[in-house]
Amino acid sequence: MVKSTALFLVSAALALPSVYGLTGKFFSDTYYKSPTKNISMTVDSCYTVGQFNSAIFDNAPSGTIFMYTGPNCLGASVSRCVASQYQPGNNVLDYNLKFQSVKIVKEIQSSYTQYLWTTQNYAAACVKPVPTNPCKVVPV
Repeated sequence: MVKSTALFLVSAALALPSVYGLTGKFFSDTYYKSPTKNISMTVDSCYTVGQFNSAIFDNAPSGTIFMYTGPNCLGASVSRCVASQYQPGNNVLDYNLKFQSVKIVKEIQSSYTQYLWTTQNYAAACVKPVPTNPCKVVPV
């Protein structure tokens, strides 16, 4: 009985969306050059990783990643739908910013949530549930 309960709990944990097992790889240069830090991330936790100009967020089928210019998730921020925008390659070109900290949040419960992108004047609309294209960009 104890073994079957333990096996069930392990199976249930493995079945959770992989957004809970997100891995962040951070780079000081554009397009994934000069790696600086690799971290395992959990939802709703802030991670100060030092200044980065590109990043790769692995194992992220859903949710939104917020990138902040200051440590401790302070300062200006931008958001990205990690299902389709999980590899920011050149933050200076895309946002005219470098970032220092990140936070991932799971999908908001509303069916349609918009996040303002700071430099492109677009809203990245995270749409739930659309498994083939969970994010689309719409003009503001």
